[in-house]
Amino acid sequence: GNPKMQSIRPALSNATRHNMQRLVMLRSVVMICLTAVIIGLRLASIPLPVLPLLLAITGLGLLNGIAWWRLKHTQQTTQRELFTQLLGDIAALSVLFYFSGGYSNPFIWMYLFPVTVAAVDLRIAYAWIIAGLSITCYTLLMFYHVPLSHLHMHAQLDAKNSIHLDIHLVGMWLGFVVSSIIVAIFIARIGQNLRDYDK
Repeated sequence: GNPKMQSIRPALSNATRHNMQRLVMLRSVVMICLTAVIIGLRLASIPLPVLPLLLAITGLGLLNGIAWWRLKHTQQTTQRELFTQLLGDIAALSVLFYFSGGYSNPFIWMYLFPVTVAAVDLRIAYAWIIAGLSITCYTLLMFYHVPLSHLHMHAQLDAKNSIHLDIHLVGMWLGFVVSSIIVAIFIARIGQNLRDYDK
């Protein structure tokens, strides 16, 4: 075979392996953030269907367990493995969003995570499948979901004045902060990988 192609394949597999490791790390951050939000809302006496939400987060944990086991017992990670992991992410996120307001959930754009990973690391066909499924799930959640009551938080400034904060807007802000940090970390690491392989 072509010696150049033979040298490229291990490098690509190694890059996919590193990206799988980073996916495990990022998924762990997402799980911690989502769990903290659920606990915080429950402590604030805001009604949530906790069981299905925790089951969805547990599903993400199982994906991490499988990925960790594969990384420990194999030296190469295939694009198909990473693709399958991302499909699992989309499924778990869809369950979580279905039971927590659907398209109005402030964390709905966490669908961008599997899309970003796929766009950076997977071949174009896999990337388009992940993007298409994410868009489809988001669209379906506009029509099929368990609605949450319109919730508000009140913070008293003094006896005469108060701030009226829409919890959805607060959640959107928090979702933006978390998403931005995680995407920035992932893309920065991927860029470093590409620069290393270029060298």
